[in-house]
Amino acid sequence: MGSEEFATALGSVDFDQVVAGAEAVGAFAGLIAALGAFAALLV
Repeated sequence: MGSEEFATALGSVDFDQVVAGAEAVGAFAGLIAALGAFAALLV
């Protein structure tokens, strides 16, 4: 992939969606960590 193609692809990215996706992943990771900590308490 050429640099011009990359710039075009980058320009078409909706950064609001990227940020929302990152926040969703972060929240999901936090939930997994909380469940892991809770499971560790039960063991």
